[in-house]
Amino acid sequence: MGRMNEAPLMEQALAFDTRQLLHAMLRHEAAMARALCALGLLPAAQAESIANTCKPVLFDVEQIWRETLLQKDTAASAEPPLMVTLRESVALFNPQAAGAVFRGGVSERLQDNALLILTHAWWVPFSAQLHELMRLLGKRQWPLQGMPALVHRLHVGVTETLQLQCPTRDPEACAQAPALLQALAAALDMPAVRQAGQELHDQGDAWASLGTDLVLLTLCLSRIAQSLKAGPRSPWGLPLQAEAGRLPLRLAQWVQERALGGRPRDFWQAEWSLWTALTGGAVAALNALLAGLTAEDQASASF
Repeated sequence: MGRMNEAPLMEQALAFDTRQLLHAMLRHEAAMARALCALGLLPAAQAESIANTCKPVLFDVEQIWRETLLQKDTAASAEPPLMVTLRESVALFNPQAAGAVFRGGVSERLQDNALLILTHAWWVPFSAQLHELMRLLGKRQWPLQGMPALVHRLHVGVTETLQLQCPTRDPEACAQAPALLQALAAALDMPAVRQAGQELHDQGDAWASLGTDLVLLTLCLSRIAQSLKAGPRSPWGLPLQAEAGRLPLRLAQWVQERALGGRPRDFWQAEWSLWTALTGGAVAALNALLAGLTAEDQASASF
């Protein structure tokens, strides 16, 4: 069981919370400044001023989050409070660079890109845990119930189907949208964008599909847990079954937000919380199985 020590249980709260989302937006804006600079659309000094100010420690995240929630009923074209605060901060050090902060920015695409940044980072350890689980189940010769195919589809969905979107309507930047997206992906250390300029509803379908596969995976994990012999201290059982029972409703809400309703009505109140719940359910089911299998192995080794 030495390999288990190399794959500790995931802590969902560290992957998706409001602080991490706002941090991802700052990281995105820093990368955007450097991408514009790489294309000759922003002087290097201004780009570095913006990037150097995109540090989470410089911002009151809790206050910005409260302002964001208060803004939820305003026009979709309104700038996110985080970008307003960032511009004001940049202006203190480099007034000329302040005008380039979120220049021509589209809030909806910034939100999607930030969500993709977090999802991409989350998937790396999560997929490693899934493969570890499949290895452990393989040792027991337990049927994987279609899990390998689901894991593959999720991998393709996160790393290929979902892609960064051009986050600005600035005419000069849009004229070089394909190159801009490639530079943005490079600055974020993310996969290159295969198709530039995808429409928002296309990405909405991709997000909806990814959520569907994530729910199917969680149900698959729950079925596997139920097929194993549950001891008195097994981490699966009623809590996991209750979580699985809530998934159909959450999936319906997710598809409604991401695919059926045009643009999601409220990213902050609906979409963000739903995605956190869907990924959290998958992590909970995976953790339960890994912890239970580890406990069983340790119990067997003690005899």
